[in-house]
Order: sequence, then C-alpha cells, then structure tokens
Amino acid sequence: MNTALLQRCLRAGITKHITFHCARYTNAILFLNNGVDIFTVLKMLGHKDLKTTSI
Repeated sequence: MNTALLQRCLRAGITKHITFHCARYTNAILFLNNGVDIFTVLKMLGHKDLKTTSI
C-alpha cells in the first residue's frame, strides 16, 4: 500500500514522505472538518471505542 501511495504522491508532485497511516488519518480529519458525524468516522476507521477516534 505504501508503495502505491508513494507513486501517486510523486505523480502529483508531492515529495513529502507519506505513509498509509498518515493518509488514513488525514482523510478522517477531512471528514470531521466537513461535518461528517464522528460515529461514521469511527466505523470507517474500524475503531471500537469512541475515545480512540476522538484522539
């Protein structure tokens, strides 16, 4: 996954080292900032505890 992500970043002109973990949580933050319910994000991330998601 990280190799595919790196290739896409390079094609987009992004030279910063980005991992799948970073991309996953950036996506979750974007959802929250755009009004998606935290419980939806909790399920999307596969967390079992709301406390984990709210960190």
